[in-house]
Amino acid sequence: MLVTSALAPLLACGNEATPPARPQSVTAASSSEQLSQARQIPASKSAQPAPACPSKQFDTFLKSFANRGDVQAAYTAQPYKVKLPYYWVHSTAAGDPRYPRWDVQERHGAAQIGYRFDVRTNAYVSDSGKLALDEQWRRPEQAALKPRKIGGFKIKRLSASRYEVAADGFVHSYAKKSGCWYFEQSWSFEPLAYCKWPEQCKRWQE
Repeated sequence: MLVTSALAPLLACGNEATPPARPQSVTAASSSEQLSQARQIPASKSAQPAPACPSKQFDTFLKSFANRGDVQAAYTAQPYKVKLPYYWVHSTAAGDPRYPRWDVQERHGAAQIGYRFDVRTNAYVSDSGKLALDEQWRRPEQAALKPRKIGGFKIKRLSASRYEVAADGFVHSYAKKSGCWYFEQSWSFEPLAYCKWPEQCKRWQE
């Protein structure tokens, strides 16, 4: 009888609605969803091994580096440097002696080089787009999209382990490390970057 009387309140509560579950925090829910999504990613989407070095010869390497997104990602030094006129970045007056001439930044990821090797014309052409990791550049078939040849494009050997690629307005530096070539620095400029005083810069702009 004691057991029955003790259970009575519990049995009476059995017909009541079950209390709502404790709400899950946004952080916990987000983490759970991310974990679930990660488990659903197919193997084909997982990180791919880095491509082999295209060539020990720099000229051959550069053609591949210019046209393949995976090679750009694998053979860009981390971090690489970007050197720009200070007034481009900070909106100051060109030639203002209060500021340095150049702004040097460190960046990560694949370099955006702005040139591709066109097999049809056997020349480097201008292309400002960014290649996806699995993308290989192809010359556009439409006449209106015909790529423009880059003026003054030169490949300069500095030493057995260092090359520069130069054209009107930029110089790119490459160095040989661990048996392959790596993009190290992008230096962009214009004649105005070399004027010494704001007054001189204004005359150059006239």
